[in-house]
Amino acid sequence: MSLAKRELGTGRNWQERKRETVMVLTKASPIFGAILSGMKGCLLCFLLVHLDLTLSRAQSPTSDQNKAQAALHSQVSRIGKDCPDAKTTAEENSCISIVEQQTRTDFAAFYGSLHSLLQRSPDDAVSQLDSPQEEWEHYAQKACDAVDSFYRGATIRPSGVTTCRIQLTRSRMRDLDVLYYTTLHL
Repeated sequence: MSLAKRELGTGRNWQERKRETVMVLTKASPIFGAILSGMKGCLLCFLLVHLDLTLSRAQSPTSDQNKAQAALHSQVSRIGKDCPDAKTTAEENSCISIVEQQTRTDFAAFYGSLHSLLQRSPDDAVSQLDSPQEEWEHYAQKACDAVDSFYRGATIRPSGVTTCRIQLTRSRMRDLDVLYYTTLHL
């Protein structure tokens, strides 16, 4: 529960809430805790520091940005290097399956972080992201179904279809990174 909700939702008096807030803030930042504990009843000072901390937390998207960039970098750095040691089709199929799992994990982290960043925007940005994503997933399925049909009966078919999903997912991550550059990087 956020500090603001705890303060507003309890019937405790102001001194008790201040002590609790000082303890929470001291754990989070010893400097702010020291400042608050020395304020001795300065309600305005307390509220200003609390408001400043609340706003800085709400405006600090770097964690989500870092997660998204790490996931994207993880995938971009692997392009052309997915299974260099595979010697047989069976080894390729096995290896590429593992790569696909990592690609899905990285995409989920990237998309989830972007989703979280867009939830902070005042407009309807989240639904504007989700609707095209559903359409993209349909497109990716159809494109990889075509690859599946092309390789039907061949031993390379499983890795061909899986590679299709990997490449399209990586491409989607790069596209979203470009389209939402300011959200993901600034």
